[in-house]
Amino acid sequence: MRPHCKTITLTRLSHVRHVSPWGIPLLSVKTNCQTVLTSLAFPAHCLFCSLNQLTLSCDRALVKFASSHSVRTKCGQKNHQSGKIFGIYSGIIMFLVVFFQLSFVVCYGQFPRACTDDLSLSTGRCCPLWPAADGTASPCGEALGRGTCRQIQPDDSPHSPSYPYVGVDDRERWPTVYWNWTCECRDNFYGIECSECKHGYTGQNCTERKVLIRRNIFDLSWWERTRFLRALDESKATVSERWVIPVTPYVNVLTNGSKPEFANVTTYDALVWMHYYVVRDVLLPEGGVFPSVDFAHEGPAFLPWHRLYLLLLERELAKIIGDENFALPYWDWRDLADCGDICTDDFFGASMQDGTGRLSRGSFLSDWKVGLFICLFVCLYVCLFAFTTK
Repeated sequence: MRPHCKTITLTRLSHVRHVSPWGIPLLSVKTNCQTVLTSLAFPAHCLFCSLNQLTLSCDRALVKFASSHSVRTKCGQKNHQSGKIFGIYSGIIMFLVVFFQLSFVVCYGQFPRACTDDLSLSTGRCCPLWPAADGTASPCGEALGRGTCRQIQPDDSPHSPSYPYVGVDDRERWPTVYWNWTCECRDNFYGIECSECKHGYTGQNCTERKVLIRRNIFDLSWWERTRFLRALDESKATVSERWVIPVTPYVNVLTNGSKPEFANVTTYDALVWMHYYVVRDVLLPEGGVFPSVDFAHEGPAFLPWHRLYLLLLERELAKIIGDENFALPYWDWRDLADCGDICTDDFFGASMQDGTGRLSRGSFLSDWKVGLFICLFVCLYVCLFAFTTK
């Protein structure tokens, strides 16, 4: 079968120029509105390279694009159909967006721990070894037929007029600023080293379909609800085994050859950083920022981008729980004027009655540091940039 992760020129899709091998960087999409810019910084997971295509409407123009990309449209008006679509995804999306906003400064870790060592960065190779049963190991599990280490062929199509810069942001031509070789996973294999299965598959060879049933959080038993909330709490306290975050601004790497440095972060805060990294302003080498770019919101890919993001969260929580069949519950908020039914100490915390709006001490969230750790890293990242460019 054809590998799911490869460089593909989408000549058969008239509106799409190209998809990057990591399924991430810049994608030019033409509609009858304008050429629009898309970008996303997600990790080297071959899931994001498979072409799960969507058909979207933009002033009656059909746009097909890879679902892992975010499109920022420049149409005269926003597509108001999205309001109707929200009802479909409102459960899982809004249920968890509430918590990420607690510590969002604004996906993503984008930086796999296995590829941030000196050798990987100096060679530009993100093709970790995966061991076989006989004790040997091969890059991307190639000896087991899982994947192959391939050179990335980024798209060099010009950006949209709405993004007037070239070569000033590490998210351009992602991830070639850091790595030029990554794993191309075959069939339904997935992951940095092709060690996992794509979402929706399981089994030793990832050939068995896996169906998860996502239930209303109010239909969970006490034990199921407690397990879920404890997993969230643990994700905030457990250092991620898979991801790190950069503490060296790209402009430093670009202008003076600084070696990228990375820091440990908890699983939850890694997810916070992932989101921040995708939507943050462009840091300009001469100083200042270009704020008119958001690679995850304000476009027709808002829903699929966050759906994929939540699938990542779901998998991380499943690992913490130790149950690969764990499924995120949803909260249906469509007809609610406020969050009263979910904002109780049995779920995510009531408000204190002192008028401050602070969380009740009865909520497990009240002990969280509200993203202080991740905020410090973001501040360090931006402040180092400002100091360097002054």
